Amino acid sequence: MPSSALATAPSTPRRPVVGAASAQPGGRKNRVVRRRSRPTRASSSTTPITNEDWEASSPIAFDASLDDALACDKVVVLGARASLTSPALVDALPPPIAAVWTDAVRLTPAGDGGGKRSLMVRVETNGEDGGSGTRLVEVVVGVLPPSVSRHNCSAAPFAVSTILAGVSAPADPARALGIVTALRRDADAIPIATAVARCFPLYTAKSVAGRDTAEGRGKIAERGRVRVASVVVGKDATVASEVTPTSDAAAAAAAAAARGVRFAGRLVDAPPAAMDPDAIVREAEAVVARLRATLASDGTGATISSDVLRYDALKRGGFGGLVAVGDAAARDGREPALVHVKYTPPPPSGGESDARRVVALVGKGITFDTGGLQIKGKSGMPGMKSDMGGAAAMLAAFEAVCVLRPAHLRELHLVLCVAENAVGPAAFRPDDVVVPLRCVFFALVPIRPRWRGERRSLRTFPGVSLRPPLAFNPDTPRRLSTPTDAF
Repeated sequence: MPSSALATAPSTPRRPVVGAASAQPGGRKNRVVRRRSRPTRASSSTTPITNEDWEASSPIAFDASLDDALACDKVVVLGARASLTSPALVDALPPPIAAVWTDAVRLTPAGDGGGKRSLMVRVETNGEDGGSGTRLVEVVVGVLPPSVSRHNCSAAPFAVSTILAGVSAPADPARALGIVTALRRDADAIPIATAVARCFPLYTAKSVAGRDTAEGRGKIAERGRVRVASVVVGKDATVASEVTPTSDAAAAAAAAAARGVRFAGRLVDAPPAAMDPDAIVREAEAVVARLRATLASDGTGATISSDVLRYDALKRGGFGGLVAVGDAAARDGREPALVHVKYTPPPPSGGESDARRVVALVGKGITFDTGGLQIKGKSGMPGMKSDMGGAAAMLAAFEAVCVLRPAHLRELHLVLCVAENAVGPAAFRPDDVVVPLRCVFFALVPIRPRWRGERRSLRTFPGVSLRPPLAFNPDTPRRLSTPTDAF
């Protein structure tokens, strides 16, 4: 720019930068005062103990009707673009939302990870005194990817987290969030419901107002209800009556799976000081108690049995691998445990041949993995509380399957290998030889970047083979663990 232009260019006042000091006449500077964030002033309750109490502090209803979900203070409607633009779904929406819905969906891009758009719509309300008024409702349009690779679930549940990013349960327990999932078929109900459940975790330790006082210490914030309505939008549906809820079987399966996802997430999210081996055993015992109460009330003849082996019993039983991992923590009172739960459905009626299967769910439950004497570094140890995620997932899956009672099971077994890999005088050392139950000798030899177990003989069976009283022979063993198989 020439110098003449610089001289004649009109000066425009600059807006002060937020967070910086702005100059004032006389050489003085206006200091910016940074205010400390205050805890959210919301309804609070004592930190829950049982899973039912945790669910009550952050409730989600997966059996809500379409009208109930659309009547909430904030609404999210997600699905494939074809389902969202179906004339039947548009006809089922409230008129103010339906008036702008088609254009909103059309203008929402959906790449490989899906897309979303937020709208503010004014809707009419009816007061308790008979009067009427209007209010602004935020409506989030969520469009799932149009196609997925052959290795992914066809329902594209991985995109739900993108759509629900930034969407949280209401801080006011008196308010509600509505989520409508427009599905193409009943089979999509389970993956979409579990994806929604992951976006609303149960565990929280966030501060609330007054938590630094004697009365408020140990309190957590209660959250408003989330109402999830799952509807199936047919390909050729044209009117609202053709937008049908998912079938009873699909809705029950989706609700059970979603509840299990939140339960497993709470166990993993809890700090290791609160979720030690004893706490995992208590959670398993609570699941057994809930299932026994459910099975006793329906009178079908199904049974639940359980057994827990702790440190001394594990040593007598020859569980050398589990004892070696949990030996250091056991000296401080956090003993390793082997939990075995067995579900036996009623026998088939009418003299039918029993072609059902025996299934075993095995979960790794290392509540915290320090690495032992070969201790993890500063970047490797944080997050090791999730090393018990396999046990949490299998425990939640076991409860969900027992609630749903599939017909193909003759027996369902759950085995949780629980321990804390701590540092201490009793921790197993490099060069130690560990003899697990199957007598597969492990010599701990240096393999970079960490010490690994080198197998000195072959493992003859990849599933579960335990000695009495835990002996069984599964047709279908299923194991879930983190990459380091410590047991």
